[in-house]
Amino acid sequence: SAATPGPGVLDAISAAEQIVVCPSNPYVSIDPILSIPGIRQALTARRDDVVAVSPLVGAAAGKGPAAD
Repeated sequence: SAATPGPGVLDAISAAEQIVVCPSNPYVSIDPILSIPGIRQALTARRDDVVAVSPLVGAAAGKGPAAD
């Protein structure tokens, strides 16, 4: 609850040509990032320029923590 974006993060999201999010585990990696105030809103504002690459195939993980 006390987390804040690092200096320049929101500006970088705003200025980026494209944004690629590639977690090893979407639940453990992305959710905490999106929970930081302002990050979800900044990415949503750039929705057309954001792509996520996920190791989940058909809602199942092949290996790693998500498979466990």
